[in-house]
Amino acid sequence: DSVFGVQCKDCVLVASDAFAITSIFKLKVLVRFESQILLFAENEDKIVEIDDDKLLALAGEAPERAQFGDFIQKNIHLTKYKTGNKLTVKEAANWIRF
Repeated sequence: DSVFGVQCKDCVLVASDAFAITSIFKLKVLVRFESQILLFAENEDKIVEIDDDKLLALAGEAPERAQFGDFIQKNIHLTKYKTGNKLTVKEAANWIRF
């Protein structure tokens, strides 16, 4: 897994690969469209949008990565609705580390 983050003066760039292996066989989807066969490989999104100003890039095994990303996203939203305040980036990072 490759996950990169670069902080600039006015922006942040977050990038990750989209490759996922679930077994020794790579899942592929074949779609037939007007006598053409289109081949789509299954890609995995490893960047989770937590808020409108927060992203979480994850690495690791696919089930754990998906579950942890959903857990963090839902609990940060729950904290927002409980307190009425949106967490800052620093508060969200501290909450994730806890």
